[in-house]
Amino acid sequence: MAELQPLKFKANRRDWRKAILRPSLWRDLCKKNDWIDLERTLLEDLTVVDYESDNKYRRLYHRADQLRRNWKNGEFKLSTRTVSRNRIQALDHANGRTATLAHFGNLTIDDEETGESMRFTLPDQREKLSSVALGGRNFFLVGSEEDGSVMIFNSATKKLLDRRYYFEKSNNNSLSVDHLIYFEPNNYAGVVGNTLIVDSIHQRLGKSEFEIAEEENLEVTSLKLSKRWNRVVLTAWNGIVKIFDLENKYWIDCSSICAEGCVICSDIKRNRFATGGASGTVRGWSLADGSLLFSAQKTYDEILDVSCGEHNVASACSEGKIRIWSWTGQQLRNWSAQLGAIRCLEIHPYFDVLVAGGDAKFLSIWDHKTGKLIDRIHRNPLNVDKMVVTSKLLIIAGTGSPGQIATYNFNLGLGSEYHEKETAFYI
Repeated sequence: MAELQPLKFKANRRDWRKAILRPSLWRDLCKKNDWIDLERTLLEDLTVVDYESDNKYRRLYHRADQLRRNWKNGEFKLSTRTVSRNRIQALDHANGRTATLAHFGNLTIDDEETGESMRFTLPDQREKLSSVALGGRNFFLVGSEEDGSVMIFNSATKKLLDRRYYFEKSNNNSLSVDHLIYFEPNNYAGVVGNTLIVDSIHQRLGKSEFEIAEEENLEVTSLKLSKRWNRVVLTAWNGIVKIFDLENKYWIDCSSICAEGCVICSDIKRNRFATGGASGTVRGWSLADGSLLFSAQKTYDEILDVSCGEHNVASACSEGKIRIWSWTGQQLRNWSAQLGAIRCLEIHPYFDVLVAGGDAKFLSIWDHKTGKLIDRIHRNPLNVDKMVVTSKLLIIAGTGSPGQIATYNFNLGLGSEYHEKETAFYI
C-alpha cells in the first residue's frame, strides 16, 4: 500500500490544484486587497456568461494586480487635448467620462474609453461659468458665476432641461455657484455665497437652501462628499469646518474645535476626514460626530492639499514638501517632492501610490508607504492646478490658455492571456 501512495498523489494532483485555485480563494484575495469595487471598471468586456462564471474573481485579481504594477512601475500612455481657447475653470470625472468647463460658455465631455467627445456651447457665450458636475450617465450640471443659477442638461440629447435660480438677494455680493457635486439618487449640492443648496434633478425640493454662516462674504474652500455616510464636509477661509447630513438635513459644527484662521482643503476616507490650514496645521476628524482625532503641525507653510488613505493622511505644502501622518497625529515620513508649491495631492484609492503635482509643470508618482519615488514625469505639459485620480487614469488640467487636458492612462496590458493564465498564481 505504501508504494501506491505516490501514484495516488500524482493522480489527484490536478484535483488538488483545482482546490487551491477555487473561486472563493480569488474572491477572498480581491476582498483582502479592497479590489472588489474594481469589478465594474476592469470586467466591462466580459460577456454575461463569463461575468457570472466562477472565473470572474480570478480575472479580476490578475487584471487588478497588473494595473497595480503599471502604477508602481510608472507605465502609462500620455495623451493631451485642447478643449477650449479659454482657461479651464472646473474639472469633473465620473463613469469613464471627463467634463471640462471653460471660463466662457464652453463645456466638453470626453469618453476616456472610446475617445468620443461632445462639445456644448451655451446660448450666451459671454456668460461666466464656475463649476460642473456629472450626474449619472445622462445628466450634467453647470453652475453660473453671475446669477446664482444651476443649469441641468441631458448629455444624450444635448438639451437644457431646466435652469434654477437660488438665493436671489440684493444684499448678497456673491451669486457664483461653486463646488457642485452629484449624489444618488439624482440629487446635487453646491454653494452660493453663504448658503448650501441641496436639490433634486427631477423635482425641485421644498427646502433646498441652508445657511452656512451669518457672514455675507463667506468664501468656501472645499466641499467633499461621502457616499457611504451621505454627508458633505465643508471648509471655508474663516476657519469654518462643518458636516452636513444630506438625508436628515442638519449641520454638525466643528469650527469651535478649530482655532485656525483659515482652512484651505479637506478629504474624506470612510468614516474619517482631514483638513489642512494656512498655518501648516493638519487635523483629522470623525465623520460620525465631528470630533477631533488629531491636530499636528510641522511647518508654518500653507497646506494646499490633503489626501486620506486607509491608515494614514498625506499633506502637501506651498514649499513642495510631502508629509505622511498616522490617524493619531504622528508624522511617519516627510520629503521634498519638488521646487515650488504642490497644488494637488492624491492617494490612489486602491494601490499604495501617491500622486503630486503643482507649479513649474512638476508631476511625480510616489510609493506613499515608503516614500520612494516611482516616476518624475519630466515631459508633463501643464502646470497642475486640477487633478483627478481613478483606478486607471490620472487626469490633470492647468490654469493657462488655451485650456488643455493631459490624461495618463495606466490601463496597459490588462486582459491579456499572459497576465491571466493560471501558472501566474501567487499570493
